[in-house]
Amino acid sequence: MKKFNKQEEENILQAIRKLEKNTSGEFVPYISKISDDYDEGTWFFASIVSLFIFASLAIASYLWLIPNQITFFVVGLYSLILLSICILACKFSDKFRLLFVSAEKKHERVMSAAETAFLEEEVFNTNHRTGILLYISIAEKEVVIMGDSGINSQVKFEDWKAIVDIVITGIKEKKIAESMVKAIESSEKLLLEHRFPASESPENELSDRIRYRY
Repeated sequence: MKKFNKQEEENILQAIRKLEKNTSGEFVPYISKISDDYDEGTWFFASIVSLFIFASLAIASYLWLIPNQITFFVVGLYSLILLSICILACKFSDKFRLLFVSAEKKHERVMSAAETAFLEEEVFNTNHRTGILLYISIAEKEVVIMGDSGINSQVKFEDWKAIVDIVITGIKEKKIAESMVKAIESSEKLLLEHRFPASESPENELSDRIRYRY
Protein backbone atom coordinates (compact mmCIF):
# COMPACT_ATOMS: atom_id res chain seq x y z
CA MET A 1 0.00 0.00 0.00
CA LYS A 2 1.48 3.31 -1.04
CA LYS A 3 0.61 6.75 0.25
CA PHE A 4 -1.29 9.26 -1.84
CA ASN A 5 0.67 11.67 -3.98
CA LYS A 6 0.84 15.32 -2.90
CA GLN A 7 -2.09 16.43 -5.06
CA GLU A 8 -4.35 13.60 -3.89
CA GLU A 9 -3.49 14.26 -0.26
CA GLU A 10 -4.07 17.99 -0.66
CA ASN A 11 -7.50 17.37 -2.24
CA ILE A 12 -8.48 15.20 0.73
CA LEU A 13 -7.20 17.72 3.27
CA GLN A 14 -9.00 20.58 1.51
CA ALA A 15 -12.25 18.63 1.71
CA ILE A 16 -11.65 18.03 5.44
CA ARG A 17 -10.91 21.71 6.08
CA LYS A 18 -14.07 22.71 4.23
CA LEU A 19 -16.17 20.26 6.27
CA GLU A 20 -14.66 21.53 9.51
CA LYS A 21 -15.15 25.16 8.46
CA ASN A 22 -18.82 24.72 7.61
CA THR A 23 -19.82 22.28 10.37
CA SER A 24 -18.88 21.44 13.96
CA GLY A 25 -17.54 18.06 12.87
CA GLU A 26 -13.88 17.02 13.20
CA PHE A 27 -12.95 14.50 10.51
CA VAL A 28 -10.20 11.88 10.94
CA PRO A 29 -9.26 9.71 7.91
CA TYR A 30 -7.42 6.47 8.73
CA ILE A 31 -6.13 4.03 6.11
CA SER A 32 -4.95 0.55 7.06
CA LYS A 33 -3.28 -1.95 4.75
CA ILE A 34 -4.98 -4.80 6.62
CA SER A 35 -6.81 -4.95 9.94
CA ASP A 36 -5.36 -8.15 11.39
CA ASP A 37 -2.65 -10.76 10.86
CA TYR A 38 -5.30 -13.46 10.24
CA ASP A 39 -2.93 -16.22 11.32
CA GLU A 40 -5.84 -18.64 11.37
CA GLY A 41 -6.02 -18.28 7.58
CA THR A 42 -2.42 -19.42 7.29
CA TRP A 43 -2.91 -22.41 9.56
CA PHE A 44 -6.19 -23.39 7.93
CA PHE A 45 -4.46 -23.47 4.56
CA ALA A 46 -1.54 -25.41 6.08
CA SER A 47 -4.03 -27.98 7.39
CA ILE A 48 -5.57 -28.38 3.94
CA VAL A 49 -2.14 -28.83 2.31
CA SER A 50 -1.08 -31.32 5.00
CA LEU A 51 -4.26 -33.33 4.52
CA PHE A 52 -3.77 -33.31 0.74
CA ILE A 53 -0.16 -34.49 1.06
CA PHE A 54 -1.10 -37.23 3.52
CA ALA A 55 -4.00 -38.45 1.35
CA SER A 56 -1.85 -38.40 -1.81
CA LEU A 57 0.92 -40.40 -0.14
CA ALA A 58 -1.55 -42.90 1.28
CA ILE A 59 -3.15 -43.48 -2.13
CA ALA A 60 0.22 -43.65 -3.91
CA SER A 61 1.54 -46.13 -1.36
CA TYR A 62 -1.60 -48.26 -1.58
CA LEU A 63 -1.34 -48.38 -5.37
CA TRP A 64 2.41 -49.07 -5.26
CA LEU A 65 3.13 -45.87 -7.17
CA ILE A 66 6.12 -44.87 -5.05
CA PRO A 67 9.39 -46.33 -6.45
CA ASN A 68 11.37 -48.49 -4.03
CA GLN A 69 14.43 -46.23 -4.27
CA ILE A 70 12.47 -43.32 -2.85
CA THR A 71 12.47 -43.64 0.92
CA PHE A 72 9.87 -42.25 3.28
CA PHE A 73 12.53 -39.82 4.51
CA VAL A 74 12.83 -38.32 1.02
CA VAL A 75 9.05 -38.19 0.62
CA GLY A 76 8.73 -36.55 4.03
CA LEU A 77 11.46 -34.02 3.22
CA TYR A 78 9.85 -32.96 -0.05
CA SER A 79 6.45 -32.81 1.64
CA LEU A 80 7.87 -30.55 4.34
CA ILE A 81 9.45 -28.27 1.72
CA LEU A 82 6.15 -28.05 -0.19
CA LEU A 83 4.24 -27.30 2.98
CA SER A 84 6.75 -24.61 3.99
CA ILE A 85 6.50 -22.92 0.58
CA CYS A 86 2.70 -22.88 0.81
CA ILE A 87 2.75 -21.45 4.33
CA LEU A 88 5.22 -18.72 3.34
CA ALA A 89 3.12 -17.84 0.29
CA CYS A 90 0.09 -17.52 2.54
CA LYS A 91 2.00 -15.63 5.23
CA PHE A 92 3.35 -12.96 2.91
CA SER A 93 0.29 -12.53 0.67
CA ASP A 94 -2.63 -10.74 2.30
CA LYS A 95 -5.02 -11.55 -0.53
CA PHE A 96 -4.13 -15.24 -0.50
CA ARG A 97 -4.39 -15.52 3.28
CA LEU A 98 -7.77 -13.80 3.33
CA LEU A 99 -9.18 -16.48 1.03
CA PHE A 100 -9.22 -18.79 4.04
CA VAL A 101 -10.94 -16.39 6.45
CA SER A 102 -14.72 -16.06 6.62
CA ALA A 103 -16.41 -12.78 5.71
CA GLU A 104 -17.90 -12.63 9.20
CA LYS A 105 -14.47 -12.97 10.83
CA LYS A 106 -12.97 -10.30 8.54
CA HIS A 107 -15.77 -7.87 9.36
CA GLU A 108 -15.32 -8.55 13.07
CA ARG A 109 -11.57 -7.81 12.88
CA VAL A 110 -12.12 -4.64 10.83
CA MET A 111 -14.64 -3.32 13.35
CA SER A 112 -12.27 -4.10 16.21
CA ALA A 113 -9.39 -2.32 14.45
CA ALA A 114 -11.63 0.69 13.74
CA GLU A 115 -12.61 0.92 17.41
CA THR A 116 -8.94 0.78 18.39
CA ALA A 117 -8.10 3.53 15.88
CA PHE A 118 -10.94 5.66 17.27
CA LEU A 119 -9.41 5.48 20.74
CA GLU A 120 -5.75 5.74 19.72
CA GLU A 121 -6.40 8.83 17.60
CA GLU A 122 -8.58 10.32 20.37
CA VAL A 123 -11.45 11.06 18.02
CA PHE A 124 -13.51 11.56 21.18
CA ASN A 125 -11.33 14.50 22.25
CA THR A 126 -13.54 17.37 21.03
CA ASN A 127 -15.54 19.90 23.03
CA HIS A 128 -18.94 18.74 21.76
CA ARG A 129 -18.01 15.12 20.97
CA THR A 130 -18.36 15.71 17.24
CA GLY A 131 -15.38 13.71 15.99
CA ILE A 132 -15.80 11.39 13.00
CA LEU A 133 -13.49 8.53 12.04
CA LEU A 134 -13.32 7.27 8.46
CA TYR A 135 -11.53 3.91 8.73
CA ILE A 136 -10.52 2.20 5.48
CA SER A 137 -9.11 -1.33 5.44
CA ILE A 138 -7.66 -1.94 1.99
CA ALA A 139 -7.10 -5.72 1.98
CA GLU A 140 -10.61 -6.54 3.20
CA LYS A 141 -12.18 -3.79 1.07
CA GLU A 142 -14.16 -2.66 4.11
CA VAL A 143 -14.95 0.83 5.34
CA VAL A 144 -16.21 1.96 8.74
CA ILE A 145 -17.46 5.42 9.70
CA MET A 146 -17.68 6.06 13.44
CA GLY A 147 -19.16 9.21 14.87
CA ASP A 148 -18.66 10.26 18.48
CA SER A 149 -21.59 10.53 20.89
CA GLY A 150 -22.46 14.08 19.85
CA ILE A 151 -22.80 12.96 16.24
CA ASN A 152 -24.47 9.62 17.00
CA SER A 153 -27.19 11.32 19.01
CA GLN A 154 -28.66 12.50 15.70
CA VAL A 155 -26.91 10.66 12.86
CA LYS A 156 -27.57 6.93 12.86
CA PHE A 157 -25.33 4.17 11.60
CA GLU A 158 -27.64 3.60 8.63
CA ASP A 159 -27.22 7.23 7.57
CA TRP A 160 -23.56 6.58 6.81
CA LYS A 161 -24.28 3.60 4.54
CA ALA A 162 -24.33 5.53 1.26
CA ILE A 163 -21.06 7.26 2.18
CA VAL A 164 -19.42 3.94 3.08
CA ASP A 165 -20.50 2.55 -0.30
CA ILE A 166 -18.79 5.46 -2.09
CA VAL A 167 -15.43 4.56 -0.57
CA ILE A 168 -15.85 0.81 -1.07
CA THR A 169 -16.48 1.46 -4.77
CA GLY A 170 -13.37 3.64 -4.84
CA ILE A 171 -11.26 0.83 -3.36
CA LYS A 172 -12.51 -1.64 -5.95
CA GLU A 173 -11.89 0.81 -8.79
CA LYS A 174 -8.52 1.84 -7.32
CA LYS A 175 -9.70 5.43 -6.98
CA ILE A 176 -9.44 5.72 -3.22
CA ALA A 177 -8.40 9.38 -3.06
CA GLU A 178 -11.26 10.53 -5.29
CA SER A 179 -13.77 8.45 -3.36
CA MET A 180 -12.53 9.86 -0.05
CA VAL A 181 -13.08 13.41 -1.27
CA LYS A 182 -16.63 12.50 -2.32
CA ALA A 183 -17.22 10.78 1.03
CA ILE A 184 -16.02 13.81 2.98
CA GLU A 185 -18.21 16.14 0.90
CA SER A 186 -21.20 13.84 1.48
CA SER A 187 -20.41 13.76 5.20
CA GLU A 188 -20.48 17.56 5.26
CA LYS A 189 -23.94 17.58 3.66
CA LEU A 190 -25.15 14.95 6.14
CA LEU A 191 -23.93 16.98 9.11
CA LEU A 192 -25.60 20.14 7.81
CA GLU A 193 -28.85 18.23 7.25
CA HIS A 194 -28.75 17.11 10.89
CA ARG A 195 -27.94 20.64 12.10
CA PHE A 196 -24.30 20.56 13.02
CA PRO A 197 -23.34 24.11 11.96
CA ALA A 198 -19.90 25.54 12.63
CA SER A 199 -19.41 27.44 15.87
CA GLU A 200 -18.87 31.21 15.85
CA SER A 201 -15.17 30.72 16.63
CA PRO A 202 -14.25 27.38 15.05
CA GLU A 203 -11.24 25.59 16.50
CA ASN A 204 -9.26 22.83 14.80
CA GLU A 205 -9.47 20.26 17.60
CA LEU A 206 -8.10 17.23 15.76
CA SER A 207 -5.09 17.26 13.44
CA ASP A 208 -5.87 17.56 9.72
CA ARG A 209 -3.76 14.71 8.40
CA ILE A 210 -4.23 11.26 6.92
CA ARG A 211 -3.31 8.43 9.25
CA TYR A 212 -1.65 5.36 7.70
CA ARG A 213 -1.17 1.89 9.18
CA TYR A 214 0.98 -0.57 7.21
